[in-house]
Amino acid sequence: MTAVTGKIPFSKKINEKEIEFIKQMRVKKEWKFKEAYDLLVIIQRFTPELKAYGIITDLAAETDKHNDLITNSGTEIKRRNFIDFSGEKFMVTFRYTKQMLQTFKENVPIGVRRCNREKKYWEVDIDFAKELKAFVRNYNKELKEFQQKEKFEISDPAENVIRNYHNNFAQSYSFERVDLEIPLKIRLYDYQTVGVDYGIRVKRMWLCDEMGLGKTPQAIATAVGINRMPVVIFCPLSLRYNWADEIHAWTDYKAVVATKKNMAKIDAFIEHGMCDFLIVNYHGAKTFFVDDIRKVITEGGQTRKYIYLNGKQLLFKGVIIDESHLLKNNRTDNWKIINKIVDHMEVRMLLTGTPIVNHVNDAVAQLELLGLIDQFGGAYKFKKDYNNINSKSFNTGSVTRDLNTRLRRMCLVRREKKQVLTELPEKVRRIVRLELSNRKEYDHAYINLLDWLAKKGASNGKIEAAQRAEMLVKMNYLSQLSAIGRIDDFCEWLKMMNDAGEKVIIFCVNINVIDLIKERFQNSVEISGRTDDDDIDRHKKMFQNDPQVMNIFITYAKGGFGHTLTAAAHVACYQMGWTPAGQDQAEDRAHRIGQKRNVTAHYFIGKDTVDERKLEIINQKRDIAEDAVDASNNILTVEEEMIKSLINKSNERKKDSNGQN
Repeated sequence: MTAVTGKIPFSKKINEKEIEFIKQMRVKKEWKFKEAYDLLVIIQRFTPELKAYGIITDLAAETDKHNDLITNSGTEIKRRNFIDFSGEKFMVTFRYTKQMLQTFKENVPIGVRRCNREKKYWEVDIDFAKELKAFVRNYNKELKEFQQKEKFEISDPAENVIRNYHNNFAQSYSFERVDLEIPLKIRLYDYQTVGVDYGIRVKRMWLCDEMGLGKTPQAIATAVGINRMPVVIFCPLSLRYNWADEIHAWTDYKAVVATKKNMAKIDAFIEHGMCDFLIVNYHGAKTFFVDDIRKVITEGGQTRKYIYLNGKQLLFKGVIIDESHLLKNNRTDNWKIINKIVDHMEVRMLLTGTPIVNHVNDAVAQLELLGLIDQFGGAYKFKKDYNNINSKSFNTGSVTRDLNTRLRRMCLVRREKKQVLTELPEKVRRIVRLELSNRKEYDHAYINLLDWLAKKGASNGKIEAAQRAEMLVKMNYLSQLSAIGRIDDFCEWLKMMNDAGEKVIIFCVNINVIDLIKERFQNSVEISGRTDDDDIDRHKKMFQNDPQVMNIFITYAKGGFGHTLTAAAHVACYQMGWTPAGQDQAEDRAHRIGQKRNVTAHYFIGKDTVDERKLEIINQKRDIAEDAVDASNNILTVEEEMIKSLINKSNERKKDSNGQN
């Protein structure tokens, strides 16, 4: 290939090694095959930079002449032994001889290889990466000197996949310390250094460590290690100042919480080094980054929404999305806006202790935010491959283990407390059944619900969509009656705990239930929908530090995640939420780093009420929650299972009534 000349542009994205390589190639008289391949890869990665300096054309002209060679379709590569990576499979091409074919088949089993006769190469499954590397190494080692031209060459993309596949997969489970040269004020736990090292290497990480293992410091350290500042952090509203505190506690970097006043000066803050991390709540993505949202009606009568950003997203080079499971619906405005904001970013981190809340499909939107869904063939193929999970396939793990493996190779880190934090006490659950003081009122409401279902003609565990909302209201009313009916017994238990010097975290659903209990315990604080952000932080500190504040009442929606409340070793789930993940989140407000005692989660349920069936369903779904990404993976949601159960009860009651008649 003919050499080319010209000035070399300076770019922060192109490293010194790549710049030196371009310089050498531009004065070299002849290019070897692998050199041409490597140069094409650089051109593809840095086209805008090279184009801006006017040298893309001369480089591209030379590489395009030999593009067939580089993309495995030219005659030269058919004469060579070469391995490349297509994005899903290894592509293995070798000079056809009977001996070579036999050697290949002896070392690459039939289950992982397929012959692509049309394109004339062999496809090898990515899971065979480690073994394929060993085969190439041994094969090349055995060749005599005069046969060296027959050895295998491995492209850089294939080499990277082979090198990283085993390392990434193993490291996603690991908790052995990695030495990091990152300026931090606080020493990371050993397993946390592994997560940081993994994130620095892959740059797009789905950090799904079990709740309480310190995902926040890992994300901060990873961002510092990659050093692509500034970074924007999207998180729930109540956690904005928690992120700012953590950044300042762990590093000397500057954190800014997005407000109208701060965002008006954000350009200047960044220019003068006053903003390394910008912290924005989910709804703030629209407030601070969107210029306009237009709805357009197409010729077919469909309404399409077009989002126009104001350009501020281009100030940021990376993103951290906290509690990413809250963005599992890619049809919401929050998801669409944030997805558009991060589109240009190479560094992306998603943090959640519950990556899948109800169904494997919850992963689709989060993988899209990571920019990795195409690795699965797109969202449609992902859903097709992993959506049809029934109890049989789930129990055998044939589908979900494959997903787990692919995710861990690509982006997923997930460690459990029992694996990595042996000094953290175990967590136990205790079920407390209480009699209702309002049994007649509850039973009357329960019978009315069954009769209502019978009149609606619900059968076979199904209900019309239009009736679903009304059904949920009636179920919640039953749950509220149950909660009211056991307040006296619960308050007696709570008083005994406080008298023994024990602080307690109490989770409820209904505000009026909190009021009925709280009026008897003046030494209490609260995190609910009626608590503003400043009071949330103040109440947390009071509970953690003030010996007179014995109880904190929390609603699942407002305080079920992100808060560390290790002053208590007892969590009272007085009312239950609607997902196993939500219950786990609630329990882990106390079961976190810094906890020195055993944690007990007390579940208070009304005897002979819908609470018993609800808890049974939640526990069933916990039991099948570990294979895919070690998270809740439900076929039907708890709500759907409850509806189905009540409809069946209604039908049984109807049959019994007809039999008596």
